[in-house]
Amino acid sequence: MLENWGEESGAFDIHGFYMNDAGTQLRFDATISFDVDHQQTMDKLQKSIEAAFPDYTVSITGDIDTAD
Repeated sequence: MLENWGEESGAFDIHGFYMNDAGTQLRFDATISFDVDHQQTMDKLQKSIEAAFPDYTVSITGDIDTAD
């Protein structure tokens, strides 16, 4: 899902991916860098995933990268 999102986008990882049996909901966590505006990055990611999967309800929880 993130192949079009490089590190410069601020979102580097998704995890905790879940799709319900009916195939109508996608849920996952996205790791977001401290170096970008968290809300702006989440909004862009949300819109991008919704455009790629228009028949799904998309729910993303943002995690902040604290690995450094």
